[in-house]
Amino acid sequence: MKNRTLRWLGVVALAVLTTPMFAQLSGSYTIDPSGTGTNNYTSFTSAISALSTSGVSGAVTFNVKQGTYTEQVTIPSVTGASASNKITFLADPTNTSATTVTYSPTGSADNWTIRLNGSSYVTIKGLTITSGGTTYGQLLELHRVCDEHQHFGQHVPWCCRHIY
Repeated sequence: MKNRTLRWLGVVALAVLTTPMFAQLSGSYTIDPSGTGTNNYTSFTSAISALSTSGVSGAVTFNVKQGTYTEQVTIPSVTGASASNKITFLADPTNTSATTVTYSPTGSADNWTIRLNGSSYVTIKGLTITSGGTTYGQLLELHRVCDEHQHFGQHVPWCCRHIY
């Protein structure tokens, strides 16, 4: 019995030690295609991937450097996000020109630039959100969002729909 217990503990220890560990995000980060370092992400996609993989253990602010980001952004539910652990995407205060997120949808299946997919406690402030689509051009899609913790800056023309 003792040997079986020791073997079982060895298997559990091996599994824990070989599983990648990701530190939860907390604090300030940048989104800057030209930036480097552990606190910089080169795109919204990479920043959101880190949020999805790691979750948050404190408030998180992404200061987004000026320029045009051509990507479709989906922000999912993030582990650890709460009233005290909010996630903010903010145009960097040092910017001297606009920070724009744009995407050109080709049909109804990808008809959004930014999609909040079950996310809570997310603030988007100071970003210009556009669409290059002609027939399809929804800027913001709220999918399974039923709380009052989504805040948007003044640069978002309200062209969105709720999907539950």
